[in-house]
Amino acid sequence: FFFGGMAECIVPGPGGKMHCTVCLLNLPGASEKLIKQHLKSKPHKATLKGPPTGTDCQGTRDVPGPPASSGEKVDGEEGCDWCWVMPIVTPCSPHLHAATTPPYCRPPPLSTNPKADIQQDHPFVTLTPPGRAEEVLDLEAALDAYCNPDPTNRLPNVDVDGHNLEVKNWAQAARALLQAEQAQLPYWASFMADIEDPPWWPQSCPVPTYSNVIVGSGRSGIGIHTDVDNYRKDRAPVDTYLTLVQGAKYVILVPPNVPLFQKEEAFPVPLEPHIAAQIVEAGGYYFVLALTARAQCPSLYIPKGWQHWLLGVTPWHVVMGSSKYH
Repeated sequence: FFFGGMAECIVPGPGGKMHCTVCLLNLPGASEKLIKQHLKSKPHKATLKGPPTGTDCQGTRDVPGPPASSGEKVDGEEGCDWCWVMPIVTPCSPHLHAATTPPYCRPPPLSTNPKADIQQDHPFVTLTPPGRAEEVLDLEAALDAYCNPDPTNRLPNVDVDGHNLEVKNWAQAARALLQAEQAQLPYWASFMADIEDPPWWPQSCPVPTYSNVIVGSGRSGIGIHTDVDNYRKDRAPVDTYLTLVQGAKYVILVPPNVPLFQKEEAFPVPLEPHIAAQIVEAGGYYFVLALTARAQCPSLYIPKGWQHWLLGVTPWHVVMGSSKYH
C-alpha cells in the first residue's frame, strides 16, 4: 500500500490517522509532512536496521515484522491463533523462543467483555482504542510531554542499561535519558501522567501517583515483579492494567507465589522449550504484546499477586497504565 507516494509501511490506522507497520505505532495524524518526519526519524531508521546485536535461533530479526495484509492464515503455514491477532511474522516461534513445535506462545485469554472478566482475578488481554500517549513518537516528544518540573508530580523512575538511577531533579532525568539514547543504550522511564483509562477500568480505589506513561528503547525492562504500592508502609498489593500504544514487548506472566524466576535474572529470550514448559505447568503465560494488524492497542490486565516480566522488543516502545487497590 502506498500513501501519496510514501513507503509501503505507512497504512491507514484508527480514527483517520496513519500507522507504521515497521515501528508498530500509530502516527498522530495523516498529513504528508508528518509521515515524512516519521520516515526520517531515528526510531524508524533504527527499526529498519534491526537490533545492533543478537539474532534469534533461526537467524531472523527479533523485531516483529509487518502484519499480514488479510489477517488470515495461509494454508500450510504454522503459527498460533494469537499470532494472527498480533502482527508477528509467521511462524511466531523464532521471535519468542527456541521451540520448533507448538505451542509457539501461550497468551492469556483475549477478552471481549473486560468489565465482567476483571471480576475473575485472572489475567487477560483486551483491545483498546489508542489513547493520548499514541502521539509520543520518540524520546524528545516524551520529554516535552512528561518531563516537566511540576511540583505535584513525583520524579520519574529512570533505568539505563539495567541500572536504576536515583535522579534528584527533572533536568538530571532528562539528561540521563538523552545520554542513553545518544550512546544507544537500552533505557526506560516511568512518568506520572494524566492518562485516559479504558472504559472498563474501575474508577474506585485508585492508587495515588500510579497513573503512568512508561517509555523505553530497546531491550529494557524492570525484571520480574509484582505490583505493590511502594509509598504505603504495608506495601499493599494492587491490580494493574497496561496498554501498549507504541512498539512491542515480550511478556511473561507467572501466578502468585510461584518461585519460577529471580528478579536478578536476565529475560529468557529466546525462550527455551524447557522454560516454556515450566511456565505452562505453573499456569503462566508467555507471548508478544504488540499493536494488532488493525493498529488496535492491546491492554493487559494483571491482577494483584501475579508476577509479570516485560521486555522491550522495538527501538521505541510506550505503555500507559494505572493501578487500583484490590
